Formats: sequence, structure tokens, C-alpha cells
Amino acid sequence: MLKRFFDIVASFSGLLILSPIIAIVAWQISRKLGSPVLFRQASPGLHGKPFEMVKFRTMRDAFDENGKPLPDSERITPFGRILRSTSLDELPGLWNVLKGDMSVVGPRPSEDARKKLLLPHFAHSLLGLLMESMPGQSSVAHAESAE
Repeated sequence: MLKRFFDIVASFSGLLILSPIIAIVAWQISRKLGSPVLFRQASPGLHGKPFEMVKFRTMRDAFDENGKPLPDSERITPFGRILRSTSLDELPGLWNVLKGDMSVVGPRPSEDARKKLLLPHFAHSLLGLLMESMPGQSSVAHAESAE
């Protein structure tokens, strides 16, 4: 109960005091990267319950000729590097603390918890990829009729 009270006071105060910096960073992101200004990502919360974590966007949307996103190293902007190195990209996370999704003090979710949360998405994608690459009955029949 005391920890939650501290989270509310700290996050509200942080949002209030840092609001000019948050506004300037948001304006700069809008100017340099366009919209959206915020990046939302599913993250495991208390007892593994997922929540939507909010951060400032640091990368541009860039895809290769096949429609796949380019590697992070090619998508991050110089301004995004500055935001990450100064942790300014994390400031919107104070909203998550205020909502009760995160805490100011406490452990971050482990990499295993993140993988577990994202596994259904990747498993579905992997299954689709395998199904596309496996020959079906029609391709076997087609190969036999071609002989």
C-alpha cells in the first residue's frame, strides 16, 4: 500500500515537473520522425499479466523490398540514439507507473518473461512460414504428373 502511494506521488510529480521536457521531446520526435510520437509495446507485468508499455519513438519505419522491417541499427535515428542514451525515451513510462502497470522501484521483467509473452506471436509466424515452405499433396501430384 505504501509502495503504491509512493508510485502515485512520484509518477505524478515526475510527469508534472518534466512536462516541459516531455512536450519538447514529443515536438522534436514529431518534427524529425513524424507521427506517431509514442511507441507502444506489450510487456509482462505483475504475475506475468501483459500491459501496454509506452515509450517515445526512436526509430523510423523502414522496410526492405520484401516488406520486412530493416534491422534496428538501420532504423534508429541520431536523435533516437540521444533519447536512448539519456533515457528520455522512457519518460512516458511514468504514465504506466501512474496507471499501476509498473512501479518506480522494483525489478524489470526478465527476458524469459518477455519471450513467454511474445511466444504465441512468434510461434504463429513460424508455423505459417513452415506451412508455406512445405510442399502439399497438390505439389507432389504435380511433380508426378510432370514426369
